[in-house]
Amino acid sequence: MVKKGDYADKGRESNQIMKIEAGNILSESVVNIKTIFSFNFQKKALELYKNILNNERRQFLKSALMQGFCVGMQTQTSNYQENEIKEDLYMLYL
Repeated sequence: MVKKGDYADKGRESNQIMKIEAGNILSESVVNIKTIFSFNFQKKALELYKNILNNERRQFLKSALMQGFCVGMQTQTSNYQENEIKEDLYMLYL
């Protein structure tokens, strides 16, 4: 059973983990800049960093789309219920 907020909390936790991983790669690259240049590892380090940021972006977009879909469905459902109530009230007055 999914509780309210579980989906959003899971997304936040994974975003935090990705940010930590990206930060680790970035700090290791800066601290060990001589080693990275001596082994010609610049492109690989940049690729690792970009991949983590792209994964974070994808998860953000998935979360935003899911939240937008849910808000749209909630709005549509509430509009339908309002129209149904108005029709019922109209029928009562006839």
